[in-house]
Amino acid sequence: MCCQVDVVGTLQFWDVTIDTATSILITLSVGLAVDYSAHVGHMFMTILGNREGRLTTCLRYIVSFLNVSKELLAHLSTKCSW
Repeated sequence: MCCQVDVVGTLQFWDVTIDTATSILITLSVGLAVDYSAHVGHMFMTILGNREGRLTTCLRYIVSFLNVSKELLAHLSTKCSW
């Protein structure tokens, strides 16, 4: 709920008109944020080991995902002339 409020509030702040495309993008952004958080939480709960080891493994996963996402976005932004 909080993620949805943040996304919609930011769109309202930017004076974005809520139409069909915006609604689809809101649904996707909130869904992906919740899905990613659920996967990280599930990983933390299912990895064997002590709390510090599970935390280290989850943080490595998050950092590797963010690095790949950053590289992918950089690549896409150079290919798409926005």
